Amino acid sequence: MSLFDATLTGIVPSAWWLADLALRSFLLLSLVRVALALLHRRSAAQRHLAGLCGLLALVALPVAMLVLPAGIGLLPSLVPTGASSGTSDPGALAAAPLWLTALLVAWGAVGIVLTAPALRASHRLERYFRRGESLPGATSILASARRRVDLRLRPEIRCSNEVDIPITFGLVEPKILLPAEASTWSHDRLEWVLLHELAHIARRDPAAQAVGIAACCIFWWQPMVWRLAQRLELEREHAADDRVLAYRGDAIAYARQLFDIAEGLRGRPITAFGLSMARPSQLGPRLHAMLDTGIDRSRSGLRHATIVMLGLASTLTLLAGVPGPGSAPDALHAATTPAVGGLDLTPSAATPMRMRAAHSGHRSNRRSGHLPSGHRSGHVSSGHRSGHAASGHRSGR
Repeated sequence: MSLFDATLTGIVPSAWWLADLALRSFLLLSLVRVALALLHRRSAAQRHLAGLCGLLALVALPVAMLVLPAGIGLLPSLVPTGASSGTSDPGALAAAPLWLTALLVAWGAVGIVLTAPALRASHRLERYFRRGESLPGATSILASARRRVDLRLRPEIRCSNEVDIPITFGLVEPKILLPAEASTWSHDRLEWVLLHELAHIARRDPAAQAVGIAACCIFWWQPMVWRLAQRLELEREHAADDRVLAYRGDAIAYARQLFDIAEGLRGRPITAFGLSMARPSQLGPRLHAMLDTGIDRSRSGLRHATIVMLGLASTLTLLAGVPGPGSAPDALHAATTPAVGGLDLTPSAATPMRMRAAHSGHRSNRRSGHLPSGHRSGHVSSGHRSGHAASGHRSGR
């Protein structure tokens, strides 16, 4: 086998494995969608938890397909037997469509390109924050809001004329960036805003948003991922609003403050990496949910998280039990291992060949009566043969 054929032998199983991944990601996202539909009467925090666990399982799916054993999967593998075993048969190589191989190459390239906007947005927010100014009088309001939220973290807060609405960002050290108009806000509005942003920090929403961005960058070719990430973005805002109303109440006053902040937007683009408080596209559903007195506003506790994680872990295990594309190294070794006397000396073929040769040699020795020299001289020597088969037999007769 040539080096080119060996490379194809490694690429083709990978392309089929990618088709396996596409099918299993579709089934996993379909199950998450069904779960969210069943939870439509539950709180936004519980729906967000179920969707977030689904995205975590989706990100872990490629690794699980490579690590978990193949016998536990519910679905048969799409990888053909000839392709998965590293065969050099041209017919087996031609069994995979070329678009699968092209998609495998494009998958990683486009995923890397899509991470660039998120990284630029993160650096832009850090730059805005460094250039921002401290907000006089916000320290005491922030301390009071932290006590209400029962938050131990001490986020930094600044205001900048480069943003229009309050934004929370930062995975390790959360930060709150307010627009320059915040210096003219009343004590009441500033408290509402800080309660909302601290609710995001208490819920670890920046990390949840990072998971959604990672899932979209990895599974960019799966439209259901983008829709799920967009829905979880709205569910995060609903859950933060529910916490604010639990801390302070008065949904009408809170809705009025939110509407006024959204009305003051100047039309500048909003970064996709930070958690913005008043996106215009989300304003209608959020105001409707705030004023709905019969809605469930409970939090997602440890019991809900355990149930959802166990269910999705079981689903992931059953969906991911397929063999991974591990035949490329063997195929490459077979292409570079020399053949001696027309015999294949690769590790996968040499051991069975030696066993067959030894077994056939032992069989031929037994049939022909050829034993090792020491054994033959002691039992079938010429003197023994002549004494028993010639002299002794003839004299007896």
